[in-house]
Amino acid sequence: MPLLRVFFLFFILFNFSFSQQDATVTKETSYYKKQELSKTDLQEYKKDHAFNYEIKPRK
Repeated sequence: MPLLRVFFLFFILFNFSFSQQDATVTKETSYYKKQELSKTDLQEYKKDHAFNYEIKPRK
């Protein structure tokens, strides 16, 4: 019986240590970096027809 308690205690602490390790590791998974758009970027978007369109309501 004490061996079973030791096993469960070890199992709980082992899982807790791995969960803490996973929580502290941060990875950059996104390919694109966050950037703020400047005025020239916005002007380029307005010139591009793929981004310059209006959503018209249905009749």
